[in-house]
Amino acid sequence: MKKKNKKGYKKIYITIFSIILISFGLFYADIFVVKRNFDINSITVEKGDGFLNVYKKLGLSYTLLDKIYFKLNNQNLVTGNYEIKNNITKKELFELLKSTDTQNIVLTIPEGFTQNQIFERIESLGLANKEDMLRALNKVDFPYYHEKDNFDGYLYPETYFIPKNAGPDFIAKTILGEFLKKFPSEKYPDKKKFYEDLKLASVVMFETGGNDREKVAGVFKHRLRINMLLQSDATLKYDLGRMAYKKELQNNESLYNTYKHKGLPPTPICNPDKDTIEITINAPESEYLFFFMSGGKTYYSKTHEEHLRKRNEVK
Repeated sequence: MKKKNKKGYKKIYITIFSIILISFGLFYADIFVVKRNFDINSITVEKGDGFLNVYKKLGLSYTLLDKIYFKLNNQNLVTGNYEIKNNITKKELFELLKSTDTQNIVLTIPEGFTQNQIFERIESLGLANKEDMLRALNKVDFPYYHEKDNFDGYLYPETYFIPKNAGPDFIAKTILGEFLKKFPSEKYPDKKKFYEDLKLASVVMFETGGNDREKVAGVFKHRLRINMLLQSDATLKYDLGRMAYKKELQNNESLYNTYKHKGLPPTPICNPDKDTIEITINAPESEYLFFFMSGGKTYYSKTHEEHLRKRNEVK
């Protein structure tokens, strides 16, 4: 009986070993030997993409063995746009997708950047000059209302992968196209109303830096409803391209000076993100009329006297 058991165990061991050996052989061939062709000639690896997403884009099956291989080899992807060659192995594909030799220049537009700041960044990257960018933006068939030569509010803050040889037309369509993805034109039929909302969202973005957006938007909505001055330093700062001094806030006749002119500024004063725009649109009107920020906290008041008292207390 013992000899039979030993022979049985031996067969099981041989079978298991053979399965492991065959599996390893198939895995090795799949990664290092088999050459593949793809239906696409380029692929964009976006921020947050993993190999599962890349496999889907390339039409590859993502197996447990692939997952194990990535874990064991600490494979990481580098964002960018890559030219995909045919007749290559998975190993060669992985090496390509974790290299920094992409076909793109990375253009990052931070939240709250202005059109001028964006143009300066595009020019510094050698992609296009300001004049060509403005011409290209004006050529785009863009459904939303904007003032002449001013696209602030619509230059959506995002990281873009721009092909090295792309011209200003491509850049303009890409950036405005990103805005349309976030805010499809058909969802906002009243374009003038949307433009007013966008102006307010840009002021909220500039004033808050992203904190307390709903409450600050509510304060401004209250002021607008009762025809009270917005009194936002940010609007004149935008027009001047620098900090606005107290004397300028009192005397400067610019239409962007909301200490002198009621209502919203003529255009958005920066390019807010999707959350800020949606929060501003949906924010309920506040009971407060005044606010200020200090030490990372926002203080709200219903009256000017209360506002001044809180300011003195915080100093």
